Amino acid sequence: MTVSVQPLTRTPAAHGGPGRLRLAVCAATIAACVPYLTIKVAWLSGSTIG
Repeated sequence: MTVSVQPLTRTPAAHGGPGRLRLAVCAATIAACVPYLTIKVAWLSGSTIG
């Protein structure tokens, strides 16, 4: 049996880049992670906060 595989090529963006919604979700995700990462770094460095 022969299996034909399509090459993995990216399709160009329809409107030239990430949209506003995607950028907003990205910013919200980063902002949501900042408190966790701050407490994690403090905890790893020996702080008693959190």
